[in-house]
Amino acid sequence: MTWLLHLFTTFDGRISRKEWWIGILILTVVSMAGQWIMDPSSFEPSDDPAARPSGTETLWGIIVFVPMFAITLKRLNVRDQPRFLGYLYAVVYVTCLLLFRFSPADLEHFGTRDWILAYPLLLFSLWLLIDNGFLKGTEGPNRYGPDPLDPGARPQSGGSVPQLARTPYTGGAFARDAIVGAFVLVAVAYFFLPKITMENAVDFMIRLSLGEDYEKYERSKLVDRHLARF
Repeated sequence: MTWLLHLFTTFDGRISRKEWWIGILILTVVSMAGQWIMDPSSFEPSDDPAARPSGTETLWGIIVFVPMFAITLKRLNVRDQPRFLGYLYAVVYVTCLLLFRFSPADLEHFGTRDWILAYPLLLFSLWLLIDNGFLKGTEGPNRYGPDPLDPGARPQSGGSVPQLARTPYTGGAFARDAIVGAFVLVAVAYFFLPKITMENAVDFMIRLSLGEDYEKYERSKLVDRHLARF
């Protein structure tokens, strides 16, 4: 029990990947169970595009986020990430959670505005999932505390630890950033580039093949459409 309290209620120190995954599993079960108790209908698909998350659901999401933030921050400490990264995650998550009160409760009814709102949180969560759940932390003590995988490690006198060099950029970190970067490119292409359809793809190929004669082709199409009305 003491270990669970430390895991979910403290924001200093470091935890291992195993402890982080255990915490994620527990919080996922608790979150879903609490939501089912408060509103069982939230697990059923809705045909009402105007349906919105209830205030109780939003409040429960913020409550569950507190222990989630605790384990995420301690895991970022293991990775020797800057402290502001954890605080940025908290601000983004809570802000999106509050703004989702004005978005459809069912993902099937999400519009472009809703996805533009949700996508940064999804990307940030993906980055944190890979960084916290799969990448190894710094070996030995760092600026946030002793190594959680070293049972004999103890903080130095006064609680200070040596200020070590930053963790080098590893292949795992490159893979993390490459995956998130790919999702960013997909999002940019989807939200900001013209939608590619068979019609404009064929038109593009005709434009390339005709060159300067493309304008004549377009005029002939307009004439044909006009004559087709009679």
